[in-house]
Amino acid sequence: MRFKHKFFTAGVISIGYYLASLFLNIVPCQISPNVPNPQYIWSTCTLNPDTFISSGVQKLFFGFSSRLTDATLLALVLPFLIAIIVLSLKFKKHGKKEETN
Repeated sequence: MRFKHKFFTAGVISIGYYLASLFLNIVPCQISPNVPNPQYIWSTCTLNPDTFISSGVQKLFFGFSSRLTDATLLALVLPFLIAIIVLSLKFKKHGKKEETN
């Protein structure tokens, strides 16, 4: 598989994941109430900016950051990198075998 094709396929997967994350709860996050010593619980969240502001709840997207821009960037980069790695491993070029007659 050519690199351009892998790059395009990984880009489509990445953008598809991001668009789906705007409507579906598929982004891993940690949720906690706004209290002095929060106890975070793993869940899934959406990246929809309309539902981002919720009073009384803290969200850590990907267990990393509470900023929506960081989560958006991670939602685009992580699936892209995973797709490139999987496609590279699956369609690894094998050396041509020399046939001896």
